[in-house]
Amino acid sequence: MQENGTFDVSIWYKTEDGAALGKWISHQREAYRMGKLGEQWSVKLEQLGMQWNPMEASEQRKRETLMRYYGEFGHIQMPMHTEYEGVHLWEWLQGKKKKMGTGTAPGRGTDIFGTIWHCLAVFSGKMGAGV
Repeated sequence: MQENGTFDVSIWYKTEDGAALGKWISHQREAYRMGKLGEQWSVKLEQLGMQWNPMEASEQRKRETLMRYYGEFGHIQMPMHTEYEGVHLWEWLQGKKKKMGTGTAPGRGTDIFGTIWHCLAVFSGKMGAGV
């Protein structure tokens, strides 16, 4: 944790002194999911920045970054390979556009994120009943 300041490391990550930190973090997450991690320990890890579901946390960070991009530029029609605040937004949106084609992307809603998905559907030519 002190070496790179995050719990977001590969399962194979080892510290400079050889401690298997990646495996240890993975074991802590598994114990948490199974309800076997004590409350005091889980709270302490959360205070240090532990994300129990790193995939969900990553998606949330990307959504929040997209919202800031939208707030700054007023649209999400970005050039290929756009990186914004360290997030490869263009690539991430390409994956979301593919999911729109399969009907697994979020639907159009009344919140700003729903509006962005609506704009994405218009931009990508995927407007349809399920968008």
